Amino acid sequence: MCMFAGCEGDSAHKVELNTLVWTPGPQGSFTQVFFGRLPRNSSCEDVAKSQKGPDGSEIQFFDSCGVASIFVPSKALLVDGKEQRALVASHEAFHLMVQIGKATSLKVRMDAVTYLSAAEQTRHTRSVDKMNAFYRAVLDRATGRTTQCQQLRETYAALNDLEKGRAAWESSIEWPAEFYMAKVNHLDEARYVRFRKNELQYVEEDIKYLAGYYALGFVDAHQSRANWQAEYVAGVNPVDLFSKAIGCGPILQPSAVVSMKGSEL
Repeated sequence: MCMFAGCEGDSAHKVELNTLVWTPGPQGSFTQVFFGRLPRNSSCEDVAKSQKGPDGSEIQFFDSCGVASIFVPSKALLVDGKEQRALVASHEAFHLMVQIGKATSLKVRMDAVTYLSAAEQTRHTRSVDKMNAFYRAVLDRATGRTTQCQQLRETYAALNDLEKGRAAWESSIEWPAEFYMAKVNHLDEARYVRFRKNELQYVEEDIKYLAGYYALGFVDAHQSRANWQAEYVAGVNPVDLFSKAIGCGPILQPSAVVSMKGSEL
């Protein structure tokens, strides 16, 4: 389904926000997601301008004729099927509808957290290892492999300020989108893990997504969905939503929601 002239076949998918899964809204929010390539003969000049590089190799958010839109390159999917596209579309659409879009209800809360870029993280393998240790501690606690709060605190304390900023950003942005994707598509645990580990590119990053899926799944099972999502919108980081739910108290310092509104369309 395409919102303007020039879209062909099933390359464009309209995605509407499911407010049973994400209760704060915004109501009536929708976006469109393109897979593989953008239309070449659109009447909207901004479509052609939206690609940052000639190969269109990155996932991109853009405005097209007033419609919030997303481009997902073919290489993002190892298994390019209807179900896989629906899963990716719902995850990326959540970013755009809830965390970036003009109607977003997410508060802007930087709280002096510094963002460590992906390029910087790649140059510092030790940073990746330390952050993965923190995500592993979250995952272990969320899946019942350990009952110790101390492991969470110690692996977080081992991060430097840049790494703490990256952890705050990733958990704030990616964890709710991962929760939303799984719930809106009715994924059970086995199907979710198979998708995240085997059907996407960048599988080396799967630990941060797995941690978010299990952490917010735990929160959702033990608290009112409307209540914990309202806390998130008000500025509580998902790590602290989880740590409070398991009786550990806040972990992050500061507890920050890092908004993506800096790249608002």
